[in-house]
Amino acid sequence: DVLLVQLPEQAAAGSKACANTGELKGVSSRDLEDGRYALHLFAVYDGHGGASVAEHCSKHLHEQLQRIVGLHADERKRQDNAILSSQEVILEHQPSEPAAGASGAAEATEPGSKPKEVQGPEQEPEPEPELIQMALTQAFLATDKELEQKQGATDMGTTAVVSLLGRRHLWVANAGDSRAVVARRSGALTLSSDHKANRKDEAVRVEKAGGFIWWNRVMGELAISRAIGDHKLRPYVIADPEITRLMRSHDDQLLLLASDGLWDVITSDDACKIAISRFESELQASKTVKEALSTVASVLTKMALSRGSHDNITVVVVDMRSPPAV
Repeated sequence: DVLLVQLPEQAAAGSKACANTGELKGVSSRDLEDGRYALHLFAVYDGHGGASVAEHCSKHLHEQLQRIVGLHADERKRQDNAILSSQEVILEHQPSEPAAGASGAAEATEPGSKPKEVQGPEQEPEPEPELIQMALTQAFLATDKELEQKQGATDMGTTAVVSLLGRRHLWVANAGDSRAVVARRSGALTLSSDHKANRKDEAVRVEKAGGFIWWNRVMGELAISRAIGDHKLRPYVIADPEITRLMRSHDDQLLLLASDGLWDVITSDDACKIAISRFESELQASKTVKEALSTVASVLTKMALSRGSHDNITVVVVDMRSPPAV
């Protein structure tokens, strides 16, 4: 089955916004049910109009993701079983003896060819990118629908930045202005684009839906153009996430997920430089990885407060130094 368990090598700091971390175990690109592959989940939800929507997402969005992946894994398994059954029927009609001149040795290979590699638990392929992208989108929309049925049309909502970390790739799904950034020695790599109401393409989308932007707010009310919840502002504010997939690199050091309370006063580049520098100094001082990550999250939060941030601040820091699979 698809399971969520706690992942140790991460730390969070801050207040008011909600953080969620865990490990999504699925595990083969074929059916996500029998294997040893793992996707690690991290998320930040920054609520507005109240904390209930952010709290609901922190408790249930990963459950929706788990359910959706499981449903599609079941369907893929049924399809694979049907294909195997049809192949067995064909094989029953094949001659039992090899044709004249043909070799019956199953292990034979062409000269210079590479023998087929048997995959072990650590060599399982990743799930198809299309499956992960579809599952993330549907999880956002299903959670949003669940809230609408529960609360009706209210002005309560939350941003959502959700990441899935695999051996080869990192996926980020985002709705709102919380942000995901990978800290590399070569610089910051921002993996999400803030959904501000004054973002040109978002303003065009809102206007095409019949709405307007006034004082950099959707319908003069909300500063972000995408969120889970905020059903009072539909169809102008939507829950559909934008999704980015990144091939992991040996240059990856840390993953930073944070609410806009951090990014409003600290640039992505500065945050990454500070994070890497402090992380390395903590490790050199014989601190554990967990302790070092916790210190980095705390330092960034306190720095945002010292620079005058009055918004919700939550920072999640994840160790990405494990070498990516090749």
